[in-house]
Amino acid sequence: MTARFFTAILMLLYSTVLNAQRIELSGTEVQSALVVDVATGEIIAEYNCKQRLVPASLTKLVTTAAALDILGQDYRIKTEFYLVRGNKNASLIVRGYGDPTTGSEYFEESSISLVASRVAEALKKQGILHLSKVEFDDSYIKGPGYIDKHVWEDMGNYYGATPKSLNIYDNIQNIYLSSPQKAGELCSIIGRTPNEDSQIDCYVQSYSGKSDSAYVYGVDDGCRYISGAIPAGQSSYKVKSVLPNVQYGYCNELSKELRNTGIVVDMVMQESVEIDMTESELIMTTYSPTVLEMITMTNQKSINMFAEAISLAVAAGKDGNSSSWGEATRSLRAFGKRTMGIEPELYDGSGLSPFNSLSSRELVDLLLYISRQPYSKSFRESLAKAGETGTLSSWGRGSKLQGRTIGKSGTMTGVIGYAGYVNGNNGKEYAFSILVNHAIEKRQDVRAKVAKWLSHTIFDSK
Repeated sequence: MTARFFTAILMLLYSTVLNAQRIELSGTEVQSALVVDVATGEIIAEYNCKQRLVPASLTKLVTTAAALDILGQDYRIKTEFYLVRGNKNASLIVRGYGDPTTGSEYFEESSISLVASRVAEALKKQGILHLSKVEFDDSYIKGPGYIDKHVWEDMGNYYGATPKSLNIYDNIQNIYLSSPQKAGELCSIIGRTPNEDSQIDCYVQSYSGKSDSAYVYGVDDGCRYISGAIPAGQSSYKVKSVLPNVQYGYCNELSKELRNTGIVVDMVMQESVEIDMTESELIMTTYSPTVLEMITMTNQKSINMFAEAISLAVAAGKDGNSSSWGEATRSLRAFGKRTMGIEPELYDGSGLSPFNSLSSRELVDLLLYISRQPYSKSFRESLAKAGETGTLSSWGRGSKLQGRTIGKSGTMTGVIGYAGYVNGNNGKEYAFSILVNHAIEKRQDVRAKVAKWLSHTIFDSK
């Protein structure tokens, strides 16, 4: 009787812990949640934790952890500059390996003007003051240039920018629109930066509201158009788009800066060439910021383009000279299987694909794996802090989570998720993941209820 009594009590307690109350939402959504003691692996709270849901940008946790695990925090992505001497003229070929940071607003030290000044110095040491042409070699990325499972509605907009072998200005173009004073009339494009001559049609109309719902469709030289609405009476209204023909854009911007240093450049070629090593001389190599610096910006600011570039680098490996989107996906899945115990359903490295699916159990298992690795401290430092920094700067502010929670958020239409670590009472640390799909309540209300649930679970539950 005594043994049965204690067994029954233990089972009751175990059931109470595992079957945590769901977050109080409308009831139409699907939820998955798990909170675990990092030191012991004890489950503190669980709700539907093995249910796979769309993780959105929580996917970046897999990508950035894989980069630390496979490449190491000090790894840098290179870009090579080759000089080709002709009988009368010299030319420059740039071979990229996917560095996403050149000209980025997030890394001042990677400005194209600094790159150009170093290239100019290398050319002048070779006695070269005149280039007949500047070209690029994009052989780093094999196969299709775009990610299969990204949807048409995202690919033309700034957040859907796909990294190439060479990248410039975060692969973003600013499109400036002028809108009539009267609502319901067609707007016009008045400028683009960086400027280029690809065709883009405008179907944007003016309206009486204050926000913008203008979206760009299409990539590169295909059918590009911008539609939607912007406020009426705007003389110059900025809409951010993907920069078309990115690698040509890189070489064009490089050539402009080279001319400022006194190097004459006759032409910038728009098609890729393959470097003939027997006729080319490597005169300079530049390097990206470190993996740690790039993943910190990726996790703090949730930059999709950085995450995808990092996934390509993970697939290529430290000594790799080529990569592909298929290899990137396979590498992330293999890393996930090794760390989570099961292969995750991932189709990209950023979480932009709505076809990705992960469970809270898998995400927490990843966080537990990371906590045991030598790079654990670096990974933690890359995460945002609740109520204070990055994409968590407003989440949990004023609650017990503020300053004691680090992690990542993930959002897209109908999707909200959080995962990370919490420093609880008595020095205990907890790993958590909370996923909500098909939510119909206002995003800020869901965010607040998720924070309340997590705070109560860790700090107030007995």
